[in-house]
Amino acid sequence: MIGNLAAIILTLVVILGGVRNVNVLRDLYFFKLDLSHITSKALVGETGLSSIVSTSLIDSAIQDTLSALNISDFYTAALWGYCEGGVSSNNATNVTSCSHPEALWWLDVQKILDESLSSTSVNITLPSELTDYNPTIEAASKAMFICYLVSIIVLFLGLIAGGFAFHSRGGSCCAGIITLVGAIASVLASGIATGLYIVIRNTINNNTSEYGLVASVNSTMMGLTWGATVAAIWGFVWWILTICCGSTRKSYEPEKEPFIQTAYAPPHGY
Repeated sequence: MIGNLAAIILTLVVILGGVRNVNVLRDLYFFKLDLSHITSKALVGETGLSSIVSTSLIDSAIQDTLSALNISDFYTAALWGYCEGGVSSNNATNVTSCSHPEALWWLDVQKILDESLSSTSVNITLPSELTDYNPTIEAASKAMFICYLVSIIVLFLGLIAGGFAFHSRGGSCCAGIITLVGAIASVLASGIATGLYIVIRNTINNNTSEYGLVASVNSTMMGLTWGATVAAIWGFVWWILTICCGSTRKSYEPEKEPFIQTAYAPPHGY
């Protein structure tokens, strides 16, 4: 039951990551895209100004212009949406806002950039090596979302079932099966999250270095999601041990002999 409870708490923290711009939650995300060092190549594409001249002076001017237009320096992606913010001169990050939570949300980097730049005449076009993955990213993100919800719901049911498992191998078996389903869902969710965002990070870093875009994966969030998975598996293993090794016999104290009071016998002659 401790394993189930730990898995529920850790999974809940992962699910709530990035849902609001408040302390702790805004720092919990899977993926981060840094635009603070963006270059002219990203703004004008393969042709145009960057094909004529590309200097650090132009890149610096572009970064200052985007900052003046209140374009965010970075974007972070969580389960329900994304947050955005700026980077100060001493490299400190400050989250300014988070998107409205959306079920089955998936990371479309190009769409996020287009929405952020919609009020300006600036256009950032990402390479096709990244946008071509959008159908796969959408499918994987939706599967991950469903697995996280299934995991926390089933693990909670397993915790409830555990309350009826005392002195009952049948109850322990039921709790173990439920926990196993929750653990499998947790493994799938954590596996998809890890694989998905590592692939996106590598794709961006390998194909957009000249754009000045830098992608990273949050090790804290990955640690939390895999911690939840380990806790769920640990809980399942202990349920199996209670079925195989646990005792279902209740302990009884030896019954005390009843106190028998000798009946009153009247003296002889009465």
